[in-house]
Amino acid sequence: MMRKIITLTMFILLVSLISISCFASGSLSKMKNMIKLCEQYVPSESILVIYEKNEDETLITYLNEDLMTYYDFRFDIKTADLLEMKAQSSNIIGSTLMVKSESDIKNIVISEYPQAKNLEITTEKTGVNICYKATFTTDKYVCVLKLNPVTGAIGEREFSYLAIPGGLSKTLSTEITEF
Repeated sequence: MMRKIITLTMFILLVSLISISCFASGSLSKMKNMIKLCEQYVPSESILVIYEKNEDETLITYLNEDLMTYYDFRFDIKTADLLEMKAQSSNIIGSTLMVKSESDIKNIVISEYPQAKNLEITTEKTGVNICYKATFTTDKYVCVLKLNPVTGAIGEREFSYLAIPGGLSKTLSTEITEF
């Protein structure tokens, strides 16, 4: 009788260990795939600084010290689909001066994103500072850029990903998230 109990206990432990290792390897595989996808979007000298999971999503943040830019990636926790990417640099986005015209800003955006469609240029005011806000779509994402009205430098980039086979979001994320 004791031998059967020990055998049964060992069997249960073995099944538990196998189940845990299979679950962990699946999670590890998802994590590796998410990191590989992030690395396609960040400059090669960027470093991974945050990997954070909660109930619904995973946040992965890279830092590029040379460009003084943070890159935040939000993934669906269950599917590992990329929902959103946001890049925030230390460039001062707003100014009280308006040196660049809407046409200048449009040219800057098109040179950086030649695949842009439905480009809309507006201004956004925060306190006394104004910045240009460029919104456009591509086949892969909806993008919102904030540009300095004096230099034309892109200070903020936000991408909401559309339905694309191979691990990207199945629906459009229209929620804007500040990290």
